[in-house]
Order: sequence, then structure tokens, then C-alpha cells
Amino acid sequence: LLFVLAAVVAAALSATNGALSQAGARLVPLDTPAWHAEVNGHRLPLAVEVYGKDVARMHIDLRATEVEVSVGVPDALFINLGRRRRIPVAGLATHPLAEVIADCAWPVISRSRDSRRSA
Repeated sequence: LLFVLAAVVAAALSATNGALSQAGARLVPLDTPAWHAEVNGHRLPLAVEVYGKDVARMHIDLRATEVEVSVGVPDALFINLGRRRRIPVAGLATHPLAEVIADCAWPVISRSRDSRRSA
């Protein structure tokens, strides 16, 4: 199951990065998925980069029945940009997972792009 989930996640990340590249953003894996007891599953940590600047962290947690995507921001002022969404493993496909990943990442990407324009 992990191998299949990892393949779908890799394909979804590739699709998401293709779309985000037009906005100057990308998601960069920081490690390979590893078991984390606190999530009772495997976690893939990623950096959210905008124009080469690391602006947030994303985790993709692979569990037996669902995949959870979460984004956290380092600045408490922007806590409202954090996102957490879950998608069931049953019937998991690349396109819906890519949409969830992009949906979670977009608020912090958009804010970072806006900050760069106004600076």
C-alpha cells in the first residue's frame, strides 16, 4: 500500500509543481516518507518555495485510510494561511490529490507573491 500511495503522491507533486511553476512556486521534498508514530503513518515533509525563498512547510501524511495534506507557516501573523485537508485512500488518484495539495499550498504562495510585489 505504501508503495502505491508514494507513487500517487509523487505523480500528484509533479503535476502540482508543473502548475505552480507558472506562479514562481514549487514544493520541494525535504526527505523521503518516513514512519511517524504521532500521525500513525508515513510523513513526507516538503518546503513551499516562492521565487526560490522558503516560505512554509508542508506535510503529506500517508495513513491506512486517508492522506492528509497540511501547510504551516513560520510567522504567527499569517497563521490564517495554514491549511489541513484529508482525502480518502480508497479510490485515490493523482488529479484529485494534486488539487488538494495545490489548494493547501496556494494561500501562502499567493501571500508571498503579493509581499514580493509590494516590496
